[in-house]
Amino acid sequence: MEKEYISSDTKCQVDENEDVQQEWFTPEFLNDIKCSGLPNHKLTLKLGVAVMLLRNIDQTSGLCNGTMLIVNEIDNNVIGATIVIACFAMTINKSQCQSLSHVGLYLLKLVFTHGQLYAALSRVKNRSGFKVLILDEDGNPKSLTTNVVFKEVFNNI
Repeated sequence: MEKEYISSDTKCQVDENEDVQQEWFTPEFLNDIKCSGLPNHKLTLKLGVAVMLLRNIDQTSGLCNGTMLIVNEIDNNVIGATIVIACFAMTINKSQCQSLSHVGLYLLKLVFTHGQLYAALSRVKNRSGFKVLILDEDGNPKSLTTNVVFKEVFNNI
């Protein structure tokens, strides 16, 4: 069994008050937009397919960004699913906006983006719930890493 779900074509009332050419934003135009972070207009699901949540829905129930589920019910207005993996591993970028009680950070390579180490370290609720494994080029554990900071950030302070 297969079911197709489509997005809503209703415009927000606030948008109608803006000085924007409303005729440009036809449902056909909006439904054809495909970009990262924006769900497609059409979603086709089958029973037994694996899906991943892309937003936090209910963290206390395990329905958080990155959780894997198996679809077991498809109805007109309901998608039923069972949690199969409650996201035990994720990238630093995927962890943003998470609040976790235990975090293990595995640094195979240096953290390479400004603020990325901070993003990883700030996900855990308290210091005792945090462990780091840092490896050198030969795969041996080490105790230091570099926090990449762009000095230009401090120019206007």
